[in-house]
Amino acid sequence: MTRWMLNCKEFSQLVSEGFDRPLSMWDRVSMAMHHLICPPCNRIRKQIDMMRKSCRYTPSDNLDETDITCILP
Repeated sequence: MTRWMLNCKEFSQLVSEGFDRPLSMWDRVSMAMHHLICPPCNRIRKQIDMMRKSCRYTPSDNLDETDITCILP
């Protein structure tokens, strides 16, 4: 990223990439700046994180109470 302020599309792309690879310091700072002014993007980040955590488990997994509280908000 060459700009200091991301738009919502760039933010969501970096959120997704951040789950797959370490982000650069510049990307993290840009995301933090966007996060301060855009509450909807923060909700999207939390939703993506929740989906990612819930997809780690299959129905055949034996989940205990602590695993379920980790997945659900």
